[in-house]
Amino acid sequence: ESDIDRNRLPAAKGKSYELGLKSEWLDQRIYATGSVFKSKQYGLAEYAGYIPDTLDSYYVGVDTFVEGYEFEVAGRVTPDWTLNGGWTALSIEDQDGNDARTYLPRRTLKLSSVYTLPALRNLRLGGAVRWQSEVETADLGTTIEQDAYVLVDLVASVELVERLRASVNVKNTFDEKYWGSLKWTQAFYGPPRSVMATLDYTF
Repeated sequence: ESDIDRNRLPAAKGKSYELGLKSEWLDQRIYATGSVFKSKQYGLAEYAGYIPDTLDSYYVGVDTFVEGYEFEVAGRVTPDWTLNGGWTALSIEDQDGNDARTYLPRRTLKLSSVYTLPALRNLRLGGAVRWQSEVETADLGTTIEQDAYVLVDLVASVELVERLRASVNVKNTFDEKYWGSLKWTQAFYGPPRSVMATLDYTF
């Protein structure tokens, strides 16, 4: 990226540190991990505006400092019940201790699970939940905010006959209205609720 005088910014430099633990549960059917991390990035290119009298963007090098932790779990609670999930929390600050890159969520949660009922033609019922905390960005003196939101997806499938399975997937079940990203000075709405039915035949 280039600065306001069209000079190429020097390469960013930094260091990252991470410490983690992993454990197994329920006779090794489920594993869980936890970690803490910290990184220092110097001179990372950050969009700063347009070069005067042009539509060309310019950037400045910003020092950022990230700290956080995360947990993950995955595996089978029972032979018919799978579970996956993760939680991340972090902070991002500049060299003056102010919040930086506020378009990135500070907290995120992801959970998904599928349960199979073998006695009912291998009926599978599942769902996924994705949540993120609020984000914001500033442009031309105006602050734009995206509130925290949650997305829920649902799925169901059943074996009609041998090798033939019917499925129904519902994305964004509650038709949540949200912006996909505030990184740039424009934003697009995320996909609305959708329903898809499929037939799968296995050879």
